[in-house]
Amino acid sequence: MQVAGGDHSFGREDPRPAETVRTDAPRFHRAGCACKDPDVTPARPADPRPNPSDDDTDVRNRLIDAAETSYLRRGVTRTTVEDVAKVAGVHRTTVYRYFQTKNDLLASVILRGSREMLIQARRELEGEGRFGDRLLAALDGAIESVTQSRWFESMFTADNLGMTVAGTAAEEVLNSVADLLTPFIEDARQRGEVRADLDSRQAVEWLNRIARMMLLELAADAPDALRGAERRDVLRRFVLPAFLP
Repeated sequence: MQVAGGDHSFGREDPRPAETVRTDAPRFHRAGCACKDPDVTPARPADPRPNPSDDDTDVRNRLIDAAETSYLRRGVTRTTVEDVAKVAGVHRTTVYRYFQTKNDLLASVILRGSREMLIQARRELEGEGRFGDRLLAALDGAIESVTQSRWFESMFTADNLGMTVAGTAAEEVLNSVADLLTPFIEDARQRGEVRADLDSRQAVEWLNRIARMMLLELAADAPDALRGAERRDVLRRFVLPAFLP
């Protein structure tokens, strides 16, 4: 018995040339192999978030819808992130992926809910007539628009007021109102229809306080809550003079 080429061939020499091991040949790993190839860049894990270009807006709106429903059922202060997730049919980590805090979610609900109010106010401010009359119509119309929203009573209650007006929501709504009103105030100043020393930001904050007070009284169904023509008369006699030269 001969041994040739390292192969036990039982008397026959293997005619095949010895195999040359190529060091530059591509390397393959078996499934489940833990070996690492330094020449291969591992694939990055898939992003667990929905495709921002397709789904983010839909998911955010779905969560805001769920929050509105939860606020109506349980009130703002008693609603938890778990409540919102359950209504939306998602895990609570999904809620935190889009809204870092409970107050961020509340702010988004109020901002979306206030959109119609801002549209109504802009419509009045862009109308005909003197600035004072347009401002009166915008303020009264905005208050009425908020009272007609389905989340009005759940937001403006004694239990919820502090959370509603003290956090991110109040600041963002106030900034939106300021962005809307300031150009109209400045234009009226140029035409001599408002006081030259009027501070636009302070004026917006003051109007916001007045509107909030009236809305709280309406939500509480207070007997002296101002409505309709009576509210417009009070705004004309006591609010507008602060703007006029």
